[in-house]
Amino acid sequence: MNVAIFTSAGVGTPWAELTVANRLAYCVRHDYTMVWRCEAYSQALSNFWRIGQLLEHHDLVWTLDADCVITNLTTRIEDVPDLGPHMTICEEGIGAHALVNGGSIVWRATQGTLSLLADIVAAEDEWRSMEWNVQQWLMKHRERLADRMTIAPKRTFNSVHLGQTNHWQHGDFVYHPCGNPPDIRCESIREHLGRVIT
Repeated sequence: MNVAIFTSAGVGTPWAELTVANRLAYCVRHDYTMVWRCEAYSQALSNFWRIGQLLEHHDLVWTLDADCVITNLTTRIEDVPDLGPHMTICEEGIGAHALVNGGSIVWRATQGTLSLLADIVAAEDEWRSMEWNVQQWLMKHRERLADRMTIAPKRTFNSVHLGQTNHWQHGDFVYHPCGNPPDIRCESIREHLGRVIT
């Protein structure tokens, strides 16, 4: 399977330099393509059309935030249980503000995925007006999108750590300290890089 991992990070994003080697090691191990764009967060939010471009050349694209650590390098993304036929996103499991987390999403090269990407691009004005952007928009429209969007259980390929709530457990595939202050986020990323299963 031809797989690309797509990440964006702005200049000076402190955790990006911590996670790039982790991502590269994972891609080399499984013969995946790593695409890393240097751009501000506000620009990165509009990258959905780029995912469509990548899907022209890859069977699967995994969009992964720069603050994510792949903590189990032995797992191939395409072998993860609960992946749907088109796009798959994980439950966040932290509060009611965002039932899913957009920091780790799997996109398959299907017409259903391309249709969903087109809907997201067309709705940019709507989701940019929301506090939690695309992930909030996806939940608002989840019934209409259910044929193209699969919601996997939390920890499937995104174990979220926000504030005092940390879902990550040793052996989990991905650690994601989203939303924590930069110093705490960097410290926890360094800690979890030391727990990676190789």
